Amino acid sequence: MGNLLGAPVTEKETHRGATPGGLAWGVSTMQGWRIHMEDAHICQPFLYAEERISGDGGEADCADADTNMSDDGGEDAENNSKSKYRKISVPGHSLYAVYDGHGGSFAAEYSGGNFCRVLARQSKFVQYAKMVEEENERKKKEDEGTKGGDDEKVLSHSETRKSSVEKSKKEADALEVKRQREMLNVLEEALRDAFIETDREIIREMRRLPNEDANTPYGEDFDEHHSHGEIVKGGDDEGGEAKTPAKNDGKPRLSNEDEDSGTTAVVVVLTPRYIVCANAGDSRAVYCKSNGRAVPLSYDHKPDDEEEERRIRDAGGYVSAGRVEGDLAVSRGLGDFRFKDPEAVLAGLDAGDREGAKDNDDASGSSNPGNSDFNRSGMARNHAMVRPEDQMVSPVPDVIVQTRNPSEDDFIIVACDGIWDVQTNLECVRTVAEIFAEGEGDVGLLCEEVLDVCLRRGSKDNMTALVVRME
Repeated sequence: MGNLLGAPVTEKETHRGATPGGLAWGVSTMQGWRIHMEDAHICQPFLYAEERISGDGGEADCADADTNMSDDGGEDAENNSKSKYRKISVPGHSLYAVYDGHGGSFAAEYSGGNFCRVLARQSKFVQYAKMVEEENERKKKEDEGTKGGDDEKVLSHSETRKSSVEKSKKEADALEVKRQREMLNVLEEALRDAFIETDREIIREMRRLPNEDANTPYGEDFDEHHSHGEIVKGGDDEGGEAKTPAKNDGKPRLSNEDEDSGTTAVVVVLTPRYIVCANAGDSRAVYCKSNGRAVPLSYDHKPDDEEEERRIRDAGGYVSAGRVEGDLAVSRGLGDFRFKDPEAVLAGLDAGDREGAKDNDDASGSSNPGNSDFNRSGMARNHAMVRPEDQMVSPVPDVIVQTRNPSEDDFIIVACDGIWDVQTNLECVRTVAEIFAEGEGDVGLLCEEVLDVCLRRGSKDNMTALVVRME
């Protein structure tokens, strides 16, 4: 946890904005009693996928009204040509995340500055974006067909016709439920893949391996009609995805002390129908309904939880005093490579594709512990490849989905444990609700008040509070 200052740093960084659909969001951060600020966050009010274009970009016919073409500015390692991407809008979607770093700020900063880009380029997210396109086009045609069929409905009143219509509606409803479930499954897979890929990019940065896409801005050159309000990234106040502690040009800087860096990650994606939360660690998201009920969107990953401890032991580690090997207080997260098989992390999603990877105990296939600065925990690596979900500290998130209800939706809180150490889910929901009830309309200032409340209650950690008002 690190040493404490003689007095807290109470200066706040506060931002606010709105999604194209009109949802107001705000976020505020405070260093507090900690010597360094190690939190980062994302407030991305619109989303798009990026489909890579192979060769010399012959698929120009892919572009349409909701599609942009762009270069990422980097060189491809194989053919020295710039990678090109087709941008596919995902209307009505926004993303909010909090990263609580430890052992240095690098893992949190890198995640905050790169997760949206990583997610956008996952094949599953591209698939999801296309499914959204198809769904919107289908609904548009259905609406046009309904308008054209009004006369027919007026002319037909027979019981047979009524029964047929009811049957057709039930079948259509069942098909709609199936389609929505399929889309949700793809989105959940995309989020899990993005967590794993972000973990891989972090270790590549720590090993100073080539990564042409690192710190590529997200959202800067996208069509203006997809966004309004304040968009925050790096150390700037406009044109990007995240606000992280500023260092020179806003890009995270890696120091020797950061090689043990890790971070929690809680990511909330709002769709027109659902609230989707992916979480690894003990940062937390809570959904408040209009009756004041606090609905958890995430659950903390602690090493002494039964399933978490079983995985840690299976990976060759142990739990002592509620910590992984007596050291780390969370059992899932990004970074913390001293508790992971680094070669498996570098393999990324491919590690999960290896048949029998979990059960292969052939010592001849093990990674070389003496070949990496990240193998210092003494974990037994006598297998060919460890799947991400089987790492001692896993980057794979749990995903929770809640259905949105316009008549009940109130707000969502996303925050680090500097908030949750001194407030329960319900207490924090009541704090936010009371501030709103007092007439505070600026969600950014509301977040500042939440930080002040937690500081008075004795929080000794960095604090980040992010609120999205949904009513």
